[in-house]
Amino acid sequence: MTSAVDGLKQRFMDMSQPDADGVYRNGAAKRKARTDLAMDCLTKLWQEACQTVSFDVPQAGIGLGAVGSLARGQVGPSSDLDLVVIYEPHALTDQQLNELANKLWYPIWDSGLDLDQSVRTRAQCEAVTDHDLPAAMGWLDVVPIAGDTQLIESTAVSILERWRRAARKRLPELLGSAKSRLDEFGRMAYSNQPDIKESRGGLRDSVLVSALAASWLADRPHGQYD
Repeated sequence: MTSAVDGLKQRFMDMSQPDADGVYRNGAAKRKARTDLAMDCLTKLWQEACQTVSFDVPQAGIGLGAVGSLARGQVGPSSDLDLVVIYEPHALTDQQLNELANKLWYPIWDSGLDLDQSVRTRAQCEAVTDHDLPAAMGWLDVVPIAGDTQLIESTAVSILERWRRAARKRLPELLGSAKSRLDEFGRMAYSNQPDIKESRGGLRDSVLVSALAASWLADRPHGQYD
């Protein structure tokens, strides 16, 4: 049985080829195109899942959201998908939640895409981001995909507000994580084979800058940084 995400990884690769002269151009446009494609396929996947489970999925109280690079609109040709099902207690039974999640996750795995998935209540989302710095930074960008989008949006607003209230206390933790990455991976500009994601000046640092700006403790750079 086919699903909405069949062949999605290959479609990402097909959209990411260099021009005829071998040069990669229009990176921003290609990232947006991959992101739009992923969101469209995941919306259809949610609809397929709701139609094929053995129960009626309520219109309120449960929804699918994107986190990480997908939420930031920065999907690369080999990016994993960071997805979360957020639900209200008693909206579904544990058995129903498991059945719905399986209808979502297995087609993505079968398509060859890497997946970082979770199923949580709003309170559980808040607890995780209160105590896990990488999770908190990743969850500063949460975008609803399908289902109860208002639940996803209200959870995202709550996490952002909690981040701002605790930002001054968490700043040493944030700086410590940046130093640890610098010690382990070095500076991207001075490495022969840099880790594009983890090294100083890499993608993790761009997320860190965004997290600082979201805290209202500092503005982000503009102009050349963009």
